[in-house]
Formats: sequence, structure tokens, C-alpha cells
Amino acid sequence: MNDDLRHELEALIPELEASTLLDGAARKRERSRRLMAAGAAALAALALIPVVTGIGSWSRSTPATQVTRAEETQPPGPESERTIRVPIPEPVVEETRHDSLDMATILHPGGFLMSEPCQEAMGSNLNRIEIPAEGLPEGAARVWLCGEISSDAKRWMGPREPLVARAGEATAAINALPVKRESCHGQPGERYAVVLEYPQGTRVVEAYSLLCSSVGGTRSGGPELLRQLVAMFEAERAERGESPVVPPTCDLNPWYRGWFMGFHPLLPMDVTDVTSGTLCGVTADSDGGYRATEIPAEIITAIREGNWVPAPTTEVLDSRGALLLANRFGDVIPVHRTARGELQLVVGERQWTPDPATAEWLRTRFRSFWGGIPGVVDACHGTPVSVDVDVTAIVSAHVCGDKVHNDGTSGWGAYTLPQDLTHDVAEGFRTQAVPGASEALEATLERTALLLVDSSGVGLVLVPGPDHTLVDIHGERTWQVPEHLVVRLAARGLSFP
Repeated sequence: MNDDLRHELEALIPELEASTLLDGAARKRERSRRLMAAGAAALAALALIPVVTGIGSWSRSTPATQVTRAEETQPPGPESERTIRVPIPEPVVEETRHDSLDMATILHPGGFLMSEPCQEAMGSNLNRIEIPAEGLPEGAARVWLCGEISSDAKRWMGPREPLVARAGEATAAINALPVKRESCHGQPGERYAVVLEYPQGTRVVEAYSLLCSSVGGTRSGGPELLRQLVAMFEAERAERGESPVVPPTCDLNPWYRGWFMGFHPLLPMDVTDVTSGTLCGVTADSDGGYRATEIPAEIITAIREGNWVPAPTTEVLDSRGALLLANRFGDVIPVHRTARGELQLVVGERQWTPDPATAEWLRTRFRSFWGGIPGVVDACHGTPVSVDVDVTAIVSAHVCGDKVHNDGTSGWGAYTLPQDLTHDVAEGFRTQAVPGASEALEATLERTALLLVDSSGVGLVLVPGPDHTLVDIHGERTWQVPEHLVVRLAARGLSFP
């Protein structure tokens, strides 16, 4: 290292937190400790995205440096589009009381995609009953099958319509179950609920379908009952042959990012069955609400007829929005957009690369979305990552990675680069990056990365690669970082292999 670079490094030291600056030997020890065996696993750790439970780490907050997009306007969409605004609820504070349905909606996004009786059952507004020894009374006019109502890990959406012709058959099936009291308290099994509507009132029976088989506290056979009920709904749908009207609905809690939950309908549904859909997201001009845009018929057709291929759910997802796709009965499946621009089915683990027209439609609308959770400013956890990033309009840069707490434990933190260094890095990447990613990257990925954020709040993740390179693993570009920038970035905690 020449004298100029040494002086520059020494001049930087006062700016840094003690936990950020490591001497050479310590840096090597940290680097060895964090060395990843595979690139995909390292990226999942970096992005902190537990996709199965649907919580996108790059969707946790707004960027540290926000730029108001008042001067930008959303490009006009097709005439077939219909947009509605859904207000964002006020933040929950300890002094505020909420009824159980409010709390259930916050903890279980997707609730408003359920039927109204199931929403009430989910919110405990209707008390669960124990099935009496003589069984449930006959005469139920309608029977609703509700999805998972308690577990954070499962999101089953029951049918939007009730059993009517087979309401009596459903009641008889419950009464025919073996009498057996089985305690399932504290079991992590999958649960569902059956809502029976009588002229004199409503009764809710809770049942288990995994690890425990209790039904209504006094019967067993939860898995068998669920299969019977699903068969009844399928038969009644086949006989009825009509489709309920499904309005564009976005149930997206801003503090929990409902669109990332891996919910799926209880009744079998495939992407080839979709007939309508809604694109959901938060926009800079939506006055603090969500925008729900009805997806045009030609885009629905392209999605339905697309070549969906098996793909793991380890992709980084674009957290700015999601597609909610419905079949003719109103069952809904979520489809996410990856950072590379593909569409991803989290439930079912399949992926489709959109045709150019669909890709452009999605890119244009996602470009109008603003990612993040109101009131939280942590760029590394809150910035949506996408190939849509505008590298000509980078406004901030952040080193994301391990940060040692005062108690010695490790957590995730960010160091925001000064503006002059941000400018140099952004300009260097824009003008000097070349197509392609290093073949050796998978063996050398570490748990630090550089995040560049553009003026619309979209992020670009650059992962340190061999020979002092930074790699855009989504856009497949590599930048050979000049030595003087390597020194300045390493001094701020970015670890090169």
C-alpha cells in the first residue's frame, strides 16, 4: 500500500464505529468465520429472507435516504385497468386497544381474502365450541370451511363460498367422527375451522390436521374430516358451475408485508386455473395507502399459459408488490416477482420468465411502487432489490453485514457511506462493470455486501468477489474495484475474499 492510501485510510478511522474497524489479522479471522459454502445459501443469509414464511428482509423498511418522487408520475396503464386505494391502518401502540379481529388481521395478513364468517372466526369474535356428546344439531343452513387461523407458518385460505346443498352432509360427517378427547394445546399442528350457520346462531368448530387430530375438543379424525369437506366443496362447485364476483382486494399489512406470506387455498388450485388477478403495492403518490390494480385479461392469459418450471424458493423477491391471482371460484394464490424479474410461485416452487410484453407491463408498474415499512429506516433490511434499479440515479450506499453488539452477540447492521464515496462507487460501477459473474463467486461469498439505492428507493446488491471485484448477482455484472476504493470500502467493514 502506498503512502497516499495509508494516509487516506488513517484519516478515515475517526469516522468509524469501533465495531466496524478491524485490523488486518482480525479481518482475516472474521472473513474465515463467515465464509460461505454456497452462493445461494449466502445470499439467503445476506438478504435474510425466510421465503416459506414470507417475510422479505429487503422489505422491512424504507431506505435510509428517501427521495420524494413528486416530480415523477406513473405511466398511464391500459384502459382495462381498475385501481382502488386501500388506506394503511394507523400504527399499533401499546396504549391503544384493539378488538381481536384487528389484532388477528395485523398478525395474520391475508385475512380479508377470507370469507366474512371466516374472518370473524379467525378474530375469535365467534367462540369455538366443544362438540357435545350428542353431536351438533341438524338444520345448518350454510357451512363454511376456513383455513389456518392461528399459525404464523401456514396460510390456508378456505373457499369464499359456503356449502349449502351439502350443509347437512357436513354436519353429519362431524357427528360421525369417533368420540375421543385429545389435548392439542401447545401443539404446532395445522389447524382449520368449520363455521356452521343455524337460524338461531353460529357455531365454530376448530380442528387439527397435523400432529394432532382433535375436532371440537371431543372428537378425533381432523385429517379425514378435512378431506371429506374438500370433496364436498369440489362436488358442489361442479354441480353449481357459477363463479362469484371477485373484486380486486389487497390485504397487505405494511408492518408484516402480507404479500410475502406463503398462503394457498385449501382447495386444489394451479396457476393454469387463474381467470383474474390484482397487482398490489404501495405507491409514492397513494397518500399512504395501497394501490390495487386489476390485471388486464391479456396479462392473465400470458400468466396462465406461461411455461412454469420447477424452481427453489431461495430467490430474493422484489418486495415492492405482489400479484394476487384468483380462479373462477375466488380462490387466491400469491405470485411474487424476483429481483431478476421472473415470477415466482412460493407455494409449489415454480418460476416463469415473462414474455417481453408482460415483463414490460410488470416493470412499469413495479417502478411506480415504493417499498418499505413506514417509520423504519434501515436500508439493509428495508430496501427492495430489483434489476429495475436506476444506476444513473444512485443516492445512497450502505455496507451491510455483521455488527457486534455491546453484549458480544452478533446482529445485522449497516454503515452508510459518505456522499463522495457513494458517488465514486456508483459512477465506477456504472461505467466500468462488465457482463458476467465470477465462476469462483459461490465459493467465496461472505456475509457482507454493498447496497446501492436509487432515487425511487430500489436497491442493487453488490457482493464482494475474488480479486477485489463486486458482483451484481441479479443483473450478472462484475466490477473490478480500483485499489483506492477497495481500501476505503474495506475500512468501512466491506470484506473482500
